[in-house]
Amino acid sequence: MEEDEHQDGKQSRLSEKISVEHRRVATPPDIPRGPSLLEPTSSDPLEEPQWRSPSKIGHTGSLDGDGSRQEKAKISGESEGSKAPDGGYGWVIVFAVFCIHVILDGIQFSFGMLLPRIVEEFHATQTAVSWVVSFLMGTTFFCGPVASFLSEKYGHRIVAIGGAIIAFVGAVAGSFSTQVWHLAISYGFLMGVGFGGIYLPAIVSVATWFDKRRALAMGIAVCGSGIGIFALSNLIPIFMEEYGLHGTLLLEGAIVFNALIFSALLRPLPTRKAVKADKSDRRSSVELENLDSKHAIARKEAEAAAARAAESKVSHKTSGLMKALPFFGLWEYWVMLAVVAISGFSGYIPFSFLVDRAEKEAEVERKDTALLVSICGGLNLVGRLLAGVLAVQPWCNRYLLYLSAFIISGVGTFFSIYCTTFTAFAIYGGVYGFTGGIIIALQSVVMTDIVGIENFSKAFGISLLVLGAAALGGTPTAGAIVDANNGSFHLAFMIFGALMAVGGVVFLPVPFSKFLQACVKRRSRNSAAAASSAAAVDA
Repeated sequence: MEEDEHQDGKQSRLSEKISVEHRRVATPPDIPRGPSLLEPTSSDPLEEPQWRSPSKIGHTGSLDGDGSRQEKAKISGESEGSKAPDGGYGWVIVFAVFCIHVILDGIQFSFGMLLPRIVEEFHATQTAVSWVVSFLMGTTFFCGPVASFLSEKYGHRIVAIGGAIIAFVGAVAGSFSTQVWHLAISYGFLMGVGFGGIYLPAIVSVATWFDKRRALAMGIAVCGSGIGIFALSNLIPIFMEEYGLHGTLLLEGAIVFNALIFSALLRPLPTRKAVKADKSDRRSSVELENLDSKHAIARKEAEAAAARAAESKVSHKTSGLMKALPFFGLWEYWVMLAVVAISGFSGYIPFSFLVDRAEKEAEVERKDTALLVSICGGLNLVGRLLAGVLAVQPWCNRYLLYLSAFIISGVGTFFSIYCTTFTAFAIYGGVYGFTGGIIIALQSVVMTDIVGIENFSKAFGISLLVLGAAALGGTPTAGAIVDANNGSFHLAFMIFGALMAVGGVVFLPVPFSKFLQACVKRRSRNSAAAASSAAAVDA
């Protein structure tokens, strides 16, 4: 009898030792861990571990048909997912993306400074020259899905560096143009392809390095746009006076080359690796399928999870698109795409024609038009930064802020037809720049809220495709309307201003739906609290 009790005690101590050793191997104390099928919920090493239910596993803890396979991968030292550090080298990423926006958006949104000179030098119409900026804007965003695919395969840094090289070649080639179509292919299409290769990896890099501070980091990063618009709108007139149109385009190529340096700073988020078990640890860490039933880790739960995974594979075969793009099932995402399309079609018209319009309708001298663009760019910077700060405040509804910016921008553009003085154009340019900054700063943040960070790269890439397709037709359409009305900009600004306001109205169901969901959750919590209180009183 004593010998049996001795054996039982020895076996119990061995069980406790195996349980403790298994925890030490599976999740070392110095490595942050994510949710796992084999993660014990108890921190007491002497307590029988209660293993996490498969239903609580997030995307980092998915199974591939064998419940033990993921744990084996961790023990063997394969990479695990990494959590966004919300700082550290992430701020270097923010700085790099900030500088990238200075270059990319500075060149794109200051094109209006070049437009009158191109019309004069190439003896072209507004419609013909509009195709240059249309190709530049449209191709930049149209390349979004391709950039997303390449980024997932080769990494953000490699794709961004390649894009910077292509953009540099396009800008330099544009300086040798002798006809508008030469400029459309080189400065418009080729440089747009390069910008597209830089833009998406830059934005996604910020999103992956930050979580709780994502809105603030994104707001700071995209503030570079306002700085770029302000700087280049003042530099371009100086370049034009000293070096002419072709020399200015060549200098822009030199500026674009700097994007290569900042693209090289887009370091990927470091991955964690589980600590490899030594031989003695492996002896005490038994694989799931070989554990004795007395010390097994909820075998039935693992089998059930494997069965569910197998069923999921079968169902996913019938819906390959939904598996690859799960956010396509979210109606909010489709609303977002509609708003993005409206933004791309109408949002770049004021930047393209503001200078030319001020010269013709308010008789503003060409040397003073740089101040108009500077005001627009400066308040664009303020809008982006303010949006980043407000979006992280618990009392601020970022959805309402986003749609309000659309409506205000559209209404302002519609009534800008009454601008007849420099002051009036300056006020309109400031309002448009400020609201445009809010829209651009919140666009990626709102999309992340809708689809989740794990789907952001693909969802953002598709949205850029839609944005590019819309931008490709917006500016030439406005140019055609201007030419058809004997050079008058009024009808074009009324049409496109109304479209921008409609974009805000189209997005309205999203915050309304979020409000209803919050009300339902609040009511459920109150009901649960009331039931708990009643049960406590009865007890």
